[in-house]
Amino acid sequence: LPPYCLQIVPSSKGYGPELSGDWLPLFRASAPYVAMFRRSIMVFHFPGRLLDGKNSSELEGVLEDIVLCKLLGVQPVLVISLEDQVKARLRADNFCVEQNRDVSKLGWAPCFNDEMLKLVKQEAGATCTEIESLFSRLSRRSKSV
Repeated sequence: LPPYCLQIVPSSKGYGPELSGDWLPLFRASAPYVAMFRRSIMVFHFPGRLLDGKNSSELEGVLEDIVLCKLLGVQPVLVISLEDQVKARLRADNFCVEQNRDVSKLGWAPCFNDEMLKLVKQEAGATCTEIESLFSRLSRRSKSV
């Protein structure tokens, strides 16, 4: 951001309570870090537990923080663990019962076959769609503020 684009407004102008408070020192202190990580790629890993319905507010809070990073010039990469979703789906489909395996002690490699790969792809697609739509909605909301 070129310096000529910045405008310094004295507090006497009274732009409202949203421009006062304790956030300004924090913002100024974080400016070097914002500059340091601009145009960098950051990888964010989500545990699968964030994707169940009970943790939707926690997931939304994390994604809001990532949207803020994106607005500050970071290029986010989201990596989502699907282990919980895949195990739940395997239980629901009785996949491991057919193979005489306990889902809770499931080792991935020995039990992989074409049917399980199809199931994992379906879970990955559904999760990707869910995360992308939430991220997009939060991005639009952040830009309109």
